Amino acid sequence: MCSCSIAGQTVKKIKNCILRAAQLGGVSGILRDARPYAGWSGVDLTLLFRRLDKDRSGELEIDEVKAALRRVLRIPPSVVPDYQIQSFCAIMDTDFSGAVDIEELVGFIQGEGYDT
Repeated sequence: MCSCSIAGQTVKKIKNCILRAAQLGGVSGILRDARPYAGWSGVDLTLLFRRLDKDRSGELEIDEVKAALRRVLRIPPSVVPDYQIQSFCAIMDTDFSGAVDIEELVGFIQGEGYDT
């Protein structure tokens, strides 16, 4: 397990990038099958999550988070170095499963479990 930490300011930047990607991707509004995941500033994260979940497992593994940060959210290594991605995943992975599910992503966006 990596003992690397990630700065609160960096976490806020990632959070803002996720919200911006959800809004630009046409995911504002509420999907009928995803009401629990909508409502934070009117953004529905379900479609963004599905786009990031390449293997359709219902969870984002570290490699999928890394790909999402680099390719989808366009966050360069100068903002979040590769060695900090595992720490970032640990922030979101509140059930310690080793992967991030939609509930954990929503909790992260809403600020649950991590104060910056």
